[in-house]
Amino acid sequence: MPSEQGRKTLHRRRKRGGSYAGELLTRRPPKNLHTGGRTNEKLKHALAALVVAVMLAVTFIPVFAEGYTTIYLAANQYWSKGYGAAHNTNYYLCGAKCHSVAPYSGVDLFRRVQCKVANTYGETIGDEAVYTLVEGATDFTEIKIKNGKLNTSAIFFHFRGNSPEQAVAVVSYTGTIMKDPD
Repeated sequence: MPSEQGRKTLHRRRKRGGSYAGELLTRRPPKNLHTGGRTNEKLKHALAALVVAVMLAVTFIPVFAEGYTTIYLAANQYWSKGYGAAHNTNYYLCGAKCHSVAPYSGVDLFRRVQCKVANTYGETIGDEAVYTLVEGATDFTEIKIKNGKLNTSAIFFHFRGNSPEQAVAVVSYTGTIMKDPD
């Protein structure tokens, strides 16, 4: 049994967070005792900065990247479904290009895909009824929108093969090509 002096010391230790068995067993070791000082904090800050950088990159890179779309072209030159794009009504051009086209089977003699542009009602709004896209083009084929249809803000690109055979194509399209009128 502890003496009167010992009881007072124990009582004071309890108030300060000590223990009966002694303070060394219940105290936590000082922060970063075995981690090299501030290394842990620097690592946390660097990791947080890396996460923010990756999030920003993932957010903004698709804005600059060109969207490739794989389309399946039906036999007998049926038009594909419409692939929508927003059109800025201040400009009269939109565009499409063919990156690659190949048949489902057999020898690859495909080099072209046909394209038309329509509004939400299915009316063709391109200056020409059909545009031919050549495989491997580096620039968009410029598609001029008819006068009287320039106020169309949602346009749809339809594609079909250049022959009666089924094919797979990879295309890109843009609703607006910002180019001043000639």
